[in-house]
Amino acid sequence: MIFCHCAVVGDREVAAAIDAGARTVASVCKATGAGQQCGSCIFSVRRVLCDHQAHDQGSQQAVAQVQPTPAIGAHVAAS
Repeated sequence: MIFCHCAVVGDREVAAAIDAGARTVASVCKATGAGQQCGSCIFSVRRVLCDHQAHDQGSQQAVAQVQPTPAIGAHVAAS
């Protein structure tokens, strides 16, 4: 979806800039050209950036928290 009509930048371009290393709204805007004219798209850029970072953090936490589950019917001793 295009949300910067001045520079014709959409969520795909913002996601690509984030994947390439952009970690702030300013760095995403510099990489994509979004927000350079009227600035009305800044909030959309921020939303995509925050969503992408939250997704990355959630994925990392899910991998770190994976624990083996006991087999069905196995006795698990309480400590």
